[in-house]
Amino acid sequence: SQQLLNDGAETVLGLVTIEKQGEDSYKVNIAEREVVPSSKYDEGYYLADNNINKTVDFGFDARIACIHDGKLEVETPDEFIKNHGEDNQQLYTVYLMGESAELLLATDPKDVQAE
Repeated sequence: SQQLLNDGAETVLGLVTIEKQGEDSYKVNIAEREVVPSSKYDEGYYLADNNINKTVDFGFDARIACIHDGKLEVETPDEFIKNHGEDNQQLYTVYLMGESAELLLATDPKDVQAE
């Protein structure tokens, strides 16, 4: 992730789904979210819907890091589609280079620093 940031990637936080477009082609749909600190919630925050949806290409060498049983594991796009489907409520930090997603990193909302 740090190398992508050093190379000029931007990050977007959100809920993610992936759609297969062709033999080795995928689209990443990102529904942007923001972690908002709030003492009104037991967790100390809530997820705000930014009402921004973005669709980008899944990069040729892109990676997906998911959390399974408390462990971070790398998945292929096909594994992600099979394991997470359309109802995925896991938050991801998506590293974008132009209109291409290069890294999808499962993110715990508690770890997000509010600006």
